[in-house]
Amino acid sequence: MTRTASILLLLLLACGRERATPAAAAWPTARSACAAPTGPRHDWRHRRSELVARLGDAHHVASDAIVAAGATTELHGKVAYGKISKDLEEEDVVVFLSSAGPRGDCAPRQLGTATTNDDGRVSFDAGKLAAGFHRYWLIVAGDGTTAEAGVWVLPGPTPAVIFDVDGTLTTSDGELFDDLIGSGAAAFDGAAAVAQRWADKGYLIVYVTGRPYPLRALTRRWLDAGGFPDGPLFTPERLRDGVPTRDGVGAYKREAFTTLQASGLRVVRAYGNAATDVCAYAQAGIPPALTYIIGTPTPCDAFTVPHALAGYVDHLADVERQPTVR
Repeated sequence: MTRTASILLLLLLACGRERATPAAAAWPTARSACAAPTGPRHDWRHRRSELVARLGDAHHVASDAIVAAGATTELHGKVAYGKISKDLEEEDVVVFLSSAGPRGDCAPRQLGTATTNDDGRVSFDAGKLAAGFHRYWLIVAGDGTTAEAGVWVLPGPTPAVIFDVDGTLTTSDGELFDDLIGSGAAAFDGAAAVAQRWADKGYLIVYVTGRPYPLRALTRRWLDAGGFPDGPLFTPERLRDGVPTRDGVGAYKREAFTTLQASGLRVVRAYGNAATDVCAYAQAGIPPALTYIIGTPTPCDAFTVPHALAGYVDHLADVERQPTVR
C-alpha cells in the first residue's frame, strides 16, 4: 500500500469513528405511559410509620438526573405523607429501573433496596448505566406507594436548551399559585411549540426552576398537559434555595448549570425572565449571546445584556433556522 493510500485509509477510518459518535442521543420527547412496577411488600419497620402513612396522600418525589457516560449514577428521593408532608423515617424503599430507550417500552428490573433517613430522604447507587434514557421508580415497601423520575446518561458533549418555568414558560411568576389552587397556570403562546421544535431537532430540553421540591410532580404534570417535550426537571432540594434572590434561587441555578455542564451538557440556548436568571446563566459560563430573556433583560453586573424575547410565536422562525443535531 502506498503512503498516499495509507493516509486516505486513515482519514476514512477517522471519519467513520466520528460518525459513530452521536452528536445527540435519541432522547424521548414525550413521556411513555409506563405503569409503576409492583415491588415486594413487607410490614413496616416501625409502628409509627403506619400512622404517618395514614396522614393523607403520598407526596413522594424522585429526582431527575443527568450523568456522564462512565460515571456512577446516584438516585435520590424523598418520602412524605399528608398535607403537612410528614417524612417517613427509617423505612425500606425498593428501586426499579427501566432502560428501554426512546421507544418507551416498559421493562423494569429491580435494582435493590434503600432505607430512608430521619429526613425521609433516600439515596441509591445504581452503578454505571449505559448511555441513553432510563426511567426509575422508588416504591415504599410498607404500602406500595411510588415516585418516578428519569436519568439521562450523556454519551458525550450533548447539545441542550435550558428553560426556566415561572415567568418564562408561564405568563408570570404568580402563575405558580394558580397551579397550587388547581386552576392551572397559563403558558405563553407558542412556548410549548418552541420547546418542542428544539426537541424535534435533537436537542435535550432541560427545565430548571426555583419551585421547591414538593412541587416537582405538579410541575411535571403541568409541562405534560401543556404539550411541552419531556426532559429532566430540576428543582431545589432545600426550600431556602427557592427564595427569589441572588443568594437563594440565583445561587441554586448557578450551581445547577455549572454541574450540568460538567456532566457534558453543551448549552446552545438558555431562556429565562428574571435578573437572577441573567446572573446565574452568565456566572455559570453560559454566554449572554446564548441567553434569551422574555421581557426586558436586566443587566447583571458587568455581563453583556442578553437578548430580549418579545414572545415565542415569532421566535419559532429563529428556532427553525437552527441546525439539527441528530
